[in-house]
Amino acid sequence: MRRLATDLGTGTMSLYRYVPGKAELLHLMLDRVQTPHEDPAALGDGTWRAAVATMARETLALYQRHPWLLQVNQARPVLGPGALSGMEKMMARIKPMGLTDPELLSVLVMVDGYVSGVARTRVYEQEAETTSGMTDTAFWEAQSPALEAAMASGRYPVMASLSEDTFAPGFDHFEFGLQRILDGLDVLVAGRGNR
Repeated sequence: MRRLATDLGTGTMSLYRYVPGKAELLHLMLDRVQTPHEDPAALGDGTWRAAVATMARETLALYQRHPWLLQVNQARPVLGPGALSGMEKMMARIKPMGLTDPELLSVLVMVDGYVSGVARTRVYEQEAETTSGMTDTAFWEAQSPALEAAMASGRYPVMASLSEDTFAPGFDHFEFGLQRILDGLDVLVAGRGNR
């Protein structure tokens, strides 16, 4: 509350006229950032697959804009109008999958779990670079002699046989994983005859 008061240029006690405490402020912040965009172009081609992919990408961008979200326990969220509106829109977009309602909710939980894991890794990478003052490239270059010795030891034959581009930064692991999730859901939906 003190930090917010400082950022707003007001006294801490004056904030209590608007919110009773930190917990309520956090609930309001969560609801605000979870309010969905109204951009019709964000719907993609109107299919459930495009909706899930768009949700995943937008959620990743949300976590990157607001990394503090990854530290908030949302096991029992207070569902304000922004969060409920987002859930309503997403459920409406994926309802044509033809899954049961608990399964539809599980799709959202699964995708968010995947996205938050990727986002957390990216935030940790950024924090490591900031706190160490060493870029990711510089870190791996410093590890190179030890890794080369380990690979030459013969104790890690599978790792030693991997192609040189295996760990190259150009591969989009997020998109690869997202497409595999969507492929799996596609098999489930097709198996139910709801293509």
